[in-house]
Amino acid sequence: MVASRPSSVNYPPLDGSLFLPEMLEFNAQHNSDVTLILSSLSSCRREN
Repeated sequence: MVASRPSSVNYPPLDGSLFLPEMLEFNAQHNSDVTLILSSLSSCRREN
């Protein structure tokens, strides 16, 4: 799957005034059409 790039992205302040949960909330409010994290569970599995 190929995602299209948004025309503009609003970045949160990086001066330490926001903690991770607040940065996630900022992204949800200002960049709701941008994928923030993409993860695959298969990459986290340990082979026995």
